[in-house]
Amino acid sequence: MRILRIILIFIVVIPGLYLAACLFIPSTYKVERSIEVNAPVDIVFEQIVPFKNWEKWSPEKAKDPKLKSLFSYNNGKVNSYWLWKGQKAGQGRIKATAIKNQKQIAYRHTIQKPFPLDLNGSITLEPQGLLTKIIWTTEGTNPFHLRVLNLLMDKKIGPDFEIGLALLKTIAEKEAEIFQKEYFGYRIKETRFIGSKIGYVKKTVLLDELDEFFSTNYLKLTSEAQNCNFKLNGPQMALYYRWDYTNGLATVAAAIPLKGDSTLGDDFSLMQFSSSKTLLLNYYGGYKSNANAYKALDNFARNKRLRIVKPAIEEYIIGPKEQRDSSKWLTKIYYLIGS
Repeated sequence: MRILRIILIFIVVIPGLYLAACLFIPSTYKVERSIEVNAPVDIVFEQIVPFKNWEKWSPEKAKDPKLKSLFSYNNGKVNSYWLWKGQKAGQGRIKATAIKNQKQIAYRHTIQKPFPLDLNGSITLEPQGLLTKIIWTTEGTNPFHLRVLNLLMDKKIGPDFEIGLALLKTIAEKEAEIFQKEYFGYRIKETRFIGSKIGYVKKTVLLDELDEFFSTNYLKLTSEAQNCNFKLNGPQMALYYRWDYTNGLATVAAAIPLKGDSTLGDDFSLMQFSSSKTLLLNYYGGYKSNANAYKALDNFARNKRLRIVKPAIEEYIIGPKEQRDSSKWLTKIYYLIGS
């Protein structure tokens, strides 16, 4: 009988005590780690938003260098995802649920192996002068009878976050150093140039006559487009095909995006720009002070081993008509990337 009582205690009392204890354990858990990085927030943001960059610093990749990955076509956008599978890291998926520019990415983390688990996570960036604080957080719930696991999640997930944040710090600080030294502090993005129809005037002119060429032909193009029932479909652009410093010449085009199905007069041409991979640099300053911006793009293309095709494109977003202070003029400079 005594043995039977002991067995009954184990069968009834201990599970009962366990379930009673679950009443006092929070129904949710939260794991959070943070680190300060000696890099500006935009550089850190570029490392956390495209999931393809996570391969460089994620705990999953650190655990399993042979990890197999699959990324969605819309990498870096809401609803983009990363699927992975490995012997050591298991199998799972991370899907972006929200992105706040330069501030945060929120995601849904689903693990299939070694055990099923669903988590909501986020990485938040807080600028602190020249530093950036990175806060990595994950939250979740467990069924009532498994609430005891909530007490273990910090010890289970926290060390992985610490590994990932340390790797992210190293990568972001190295990237910041490269941008400062080789790219003169400019931020350069690999993106896409949206295709459009443009009207243009192309000519080889003396370098000393470039200003007059552009100002004269923008006026002519605008007038001709309106006379031909085109609608202006974007800011003025300059296309740079060739520089000949020896002879003081440049082959350039003054261009304006247009919308419509008409034609232009004999002195003007139409061209359809196809959508293309491109490098983009946002340059603030006067039009004659952008030499370092072009050096930065050249260095970036060389370091990334990209093949650049002509023309280089300048798109004038803010200029003297909108802003007297030339330091606030904004020119988008594009380098088209060849296949």
